[in-house]
Amino acid sequence: MRTPATPPGPFQVPEVRPAAAAADRLLVEGGLTPSELRTAANRGVAKLFPAHVGGTQHLKSLLAVLPGARVMATGGVTVDNAADWLAAGAFSVSVGSHLYRDDDVAGGVARLRARLDAGTG
Repeated sequence: MRTPATPPGPFQVPEVRPAAAAADRLLVEGGLTPSELRTAANRGVAKLFPAHVGGTQHLKSLLAVLPGARVMATGGVTVDNAADWLAAGAFSVSVGSHLYRDDDVAGGVARLRARLDAGTG
């Protein structure tokens, strides 16, 4: 039985790095532990997944031992809590399935943008 190729995701995918580099494409690897995120952040932006498991306190703790790391919070980030992740030090956030479950995606994006602009989270 053939093993499927490992897709890019919230983990390390060293076999994909050369192709991403050759195509001049961003590859965002990640993980949950300090070691995984350090490895990913050394190549650019690291994806913290699933972010909701440890919450914003976990992110703050990670950034304390990985100063200067650019970490994107992914997994459990919603329109309602995205500003909290950014305030905790996330370089960026990824609002995925929570936003797509909204019947009004454009409205969800507009609400998120308004909260971030107002600084009210």
